[in-house]
Amino acid sequence: MGINHAVNEELLKNNYQYKKLYSEHAATKEQLKAEASRPAMDATKVALLKRKKLKLADEMSSIEAAML
Repeated sequence: MGINHAVNEELLKNNYQYKKLYSEHAATKEQLKAEASRPAMDATKVALLKRKKLKLADEMSSIEAAML
């Protein structure tokens, strides 16, 4: 439970944009997990989901950095 966790919790409570990104990131993570576990996974879809997840994480990191 470091400072990043505290910043994350504060942003989830008070920043609508961060909360939206966080939810979308979690949903994308679940989609990625589901797609990757399929016997005939779509490699293109997996790559797109990974890219989307990284983009969301970058956007969240930018907001976190502005809080520090």
